[in-house]
Amino acid sequence: MAQGTATPAVVVVPADLGAGDPVPDVARDRERDASALLPAYGFGKRVYGEFGNGRVEEWLSGRALQCQELARDDVMADVARRMAALHRVQIRSPRFDPHRATIWDTVDRYMDEADRDTFDDATLGRLDRVAWRNAGQRLRHLLTQTSPVVLAHNDLLAGNIILDESPGARHRIQFIDFEYAAYNSRAFDIANHWCEFAGFDCDWGKFPGPAQQARFARYYLGDGATDDDVRALVDEVRPWPLVSHLVWAFWGIVQARVSAIDFDFIGYARQRFQGFHHYLRTAVPHLAPALLDDVDGDGLAQPAL
Repeated sequence: MAQGTATPAVVVVPADLGAGDPVPDVARDRERDASALLPAYGFGKRVYGEFGNGRVEEWLSGRALQCQELARDDVMADVARRMAALHRVQIRSPRFDPHRATIWDTVDRYMDEADRDTFDDATLGRLDRVAWRNAGQRLRHLLTQTSPVVLAHNDLLAGNIILDESPGARHRIQFIDFEYAAYNSRAFDIANHWCEFAGFDCDWGKFPGPAQQARFARYYLGDGATDDDVRALVDEVRPWPLVSHLVWAFWGIVQARVSAIDFDFIGYARQRFQGFHHYLRTAVPHLAPALLDDVDGDGLAQPAL
């Protein structure tokens, strides 16, 4: 071996998400493509080799963010700029179609899979899945404004963001865990990240307020952004947290059946359904009649609350 500085690396064995996992979005082949291609653009971890059900990848110095740090202005600025840089990346892979947003296919798949599951009244037995499916279809039709299709992370929670404050760091902020990466509407990726300000406890009071949203949008757009540009991006993103709540609620139902991970997926799904109603009433109440016209109050989603 030639003398020199050793390259830190770590062996990764992906978690078993459950035998026969039916959800393509978490397929390891897509993550493998992202892991192989993104380091050339300064994202993710370099992969040095693969074996069986694992791989050897670059060790990133730093630490995962805590949920409460997402609201820090310096962190928000760096995350927004890195997200904008990711959204400008164009990768070539048969598993990534740059001309088509995947979000509605994902919503449909999760709903289809959730229809296979049954729960007693103590969990989600009172969930009106037909009404939820109708609401999802209406929401899709309502979001007619154009949101650019970009390479999106689609799961930018605090734990998937590494902060490296060491001198000489390649990037102060790095994104990891690209298993949900796909081309998608940029408004979804931004809105989904904003929902993560609430953390796994789903404290929706921590969702970014108007001033925070505007600052994030300005950081994302860059120094040349005008006030009109900032307002336009905030308006573009505004209805999309509803989609985030919808997709992760049904993801939770599916994972409750297929995942071997010790996590209260049903409880999380319940909180995301509640988040949908909360956001609809507090942020975009003008959409409520179109989405809830055939249900009474909370009748759209009736988990045991």
